Amino acid sequence: NSAASAPVTVTNITTAGGPVVLSGQGNLLIGSVNAGLGPVTLSSAAGSLIDGTGGTATAAAPNITAGVFTGTARANVGSAATSLWVDADIINATATTGGVWIKSVDTTPVTIGSVSAPAGGPVVITGPGDLLVNTINAGSGSVTLTSISGAILDGNPGGANHSSPTITAGSTILSAGTTVGVATDPIWVEPGTYTVASSGAHWVNVAPIVLTPYPYLPLIAGVSPATFFSANAQSQTSPAQDLPITVVGQPMRLAPPIDVGTMSFGLALPQGNSTTAAKQDTTMGTGSVPIEGGNEDELGRKKLTLVKKSDANLIKSKTQP
Repeated sequence: NSAASAPVTVTNITTAGGPVVLSGQGNLLIGSVNAGLGPVTLSSAAGSLIDGTGGTATAAAPNITAGVFTGTARANVGSAATSLWVDADIINATATTGGVWIKSVDTTPVTIGSVSAPAGGPVVITGPGDLLVNTINAGSGSVTLTSISGAILDGNPGGANHSSPTITAGSTILSAGTTVGVATDPIWVEPGTYTVASSGAHWVNVAPIVLTPYPYLPLIAGVSPATFFSANAQSQTSPAQDLPITVVGQPMRLAPPIDVGTMSFGLALPQGNSTTAAKQDTTMGTGSVPIEGGNEDELGRKKLTLVKKSDANLIKSKTQP
């Protein structure tokens, strides 16, 4: 326990397997803490855990070496100018009022156990290999995860859902050398928007509100927006796949028709199933009897015609007078 409220520099702590438990009142400037495969727990009651090397830490000479690293600070863990370099299999961090900036060293999979910056973050974590993410909470702030040569995957397979997502943030950027999520276990992101850059496909589940136009588009008189929900939001970049789709319209008398091209979503109907959708008024349409857009007394009514391909079983939309 460090009693000083002024910044304290942790120049060098080494054990043959740890553990290392160090707490301070103010800022802890971390030079080198090496517990081998043992755990390292660092905490600052009123300050931050920041780099104490003057920016000279590297993957070969990280700030922290441990089996499990847990960093807790009133303000920040790392800084926007200088991230903490961490060589650990499991990384946990809490920044009560600030953000988290960590560079992981391991080329083998690293588990991001629990990272929290509830006051708005940001959370920025970079690593060379796979990042297995259990939970990250940046409040309404931003989350940026980067796996330079690996994947960003769910670290708790099957455990995430809308009420307990993988990532909570106002905006999320996921960059991976291979894939983001997998088809059987997507990454759950809520409640904000997300951006993905990866050389492979990505599988991300988002809250339904992210897919609706209502929070982002004004409701204009005479306009009837449509909302699309896919089963698990894999439609962003994946090839055509068997996912149910629901079209939800906002009925408005004499509103223009909804003209939809489902091909833009990359979706395929389940083999052998016909499509059903609700008309803007009360009539239902099917694959053999196309839905009619607009109301019966609307002039210049358009029709949504569904065309089925036997080889790919894809649905296209076609506008007719």
